[in-house]
Amino acid sequence: TCTDFIRTVPALQHDRSRPEDLDTTAEDHAADEARYGLMSRPYVPHAKLVKENPIIEIDGLSTMTMNDLVKASTRRRKAEQYH
Repeated sequence: TCTDFIRTVPALQHDRSRPEDLDTTAEDHAADEARYGLMSRPYVPHAKLVKENPIIEIDGLSTMTMNDLVKASTRRRKAEQYH
């Protein structure tokens, strides 16, 4: 039933100077509305689950932070040096 979304979103183009963004000269209001709606409800894992095990998966999504990834990589490299 979202006729404007269905009409405009498939036709959106990337901005030539910023490929991660949309070309704002086109009609991008429906895409902006969808983005704002989705970002108002970001995924946040339950603190209890993260505290108990910082490297778990919830619904197939890892709860590792960038710091966790760096620590795991560093541990892995150190372990490989000793073998």
